[in-house]
Amino acid sequence: ELKLDSKLNIAELDYYIQNYSKAKSEIELALTYLDEDTSPQKEAYSYRLFGLILTYTYQFSKSQEFLEKADKLYVAQKNEAGQANVILGFGILELKRKNYKKAISAFDFAIISDEYFIGAYIEKGKALEKLSKYQEAIENYKLIIALKDESSYPILRMGICHDKLGSYKKAIEYFNDCIEIDSQMNKAWYLLSTIY
Repeated sequence: ELKLDSKLNIAELDYYIQNYSKAKSEIELALTYLDEDTSPQKEAYSYRLFGLILTYTYQFSKSQEFLEKADKLYVAQKNEAGQANVILGFGILELKRKNYKKAISAFDFAIISDEYFIGAYIEKGKALEKLSKYQEAIENYKLIIALKDESSYPILRMGICHDKLGSYKKAIEYFNDCIEIDSQMNKAWYLLSTIY
C-alpha cells in the first residue's frame, strides 16, 4: 500500500502542475499496485484521478470508462464528496470535448451536491466563457469570491471577461486587484499590458 500511496501522490502532484504525461505514467504504475487489500475509497480515488489525467491527454473514451468505475465505487460507498468529484470530472471531460452545455450541466450538478465546491464554479465559468456568456461567467466567478475564496484566479477571469465585453476600465481594475493579491500572476501583468 505504501508503493500505491507514493505513486498516487506523485501522479496527483504532476497532475496539479499540469505535467500530464508524467502523471499518466505514474498513475498507470500506481494502478498495478491495486489489489484485494486496497480500500474501495482508494481504488475509487485512483480511478477518478486516472480518468482526469486521461481527459487532459485527450483519451476521452478511456477517461469516461475510469470515471464511471470511480463513480460506481463512490455510489456503493455512499461517498457524496467522491461522487461530486467524479461529476466534476465528467464536466471537465465534456469541456475538453467542447460539449459546453453538457459540461455546464455537470458542473451545476456538482455544485448542487456541494455548494462550496469551488472547482466546479471555476470550471463552469470557463465553459460559460467558451459560449461567450461573459456576464454569466462574471456572476459565476463572483460566487467564488462570496464563498471566501482568497485566490486571485476568479478575479483574473473576471478581468478577462470584462476585457472580452469591451469594459476595459473594469478589466484594468480586476487585473490590478489580481496583481495586488498575487504579484507573481504573470498572466494578469501580460493582459494588463495588452490593454494599454
